[in-house]
Amino acid sequence: MAPDLEPNPLTEGGDEHGHPQHPLTLRAIKISIGLWRQCKKRGLLDDTGDETLRNMLFQTQVTGAKLAGALNSLAYRGEDVDAGFVVANLKRALQYLHQAIAAVGTVKAKNLLPIQDLSDYHAGLFALREEILALMKRFRKNQW
Repeated sequence: MAPDLEPNPLTEGGDEHGHPQHPLTLRAIKISIGLWRQCKKRGLLDDTGDETLRNMLFQTQVTGAKLAGALNSLAYRGEDVDAGFVVANLKRALQYLHQAIAAVGTVKAKNLLPIQDLSDYHAGLFALREEILALMKRFRKNQW
């Protein structure tokens, strides 16, 4: 962390290494890692694993990375916020999130995972989507 940047307690969370991250970024990462671990435990991620499942997980991981790019700088006090930049990056994150959401139905039809696990994952993705849309609306109104 740069010495002139002080973490903002209102907009930061922390990853397992103590680096400040926006809470929405952390949620996306936790959703992705949670299902990835379940798939890994079931042996679904090897070279012969399902391509749609791997793609769904990848899209969720990219969503987390895009959210980090859009939001993690908000974790510091004194940083100027370019609302247009944040909104543009949140829109990019949504593109990947929508691909992950779309893949859930295909993965569900293949019976690769228990229905409840996929339902929880799907609900988590939709909750993440709603929060991203709310943030976009807030930044568009410059109410940050």
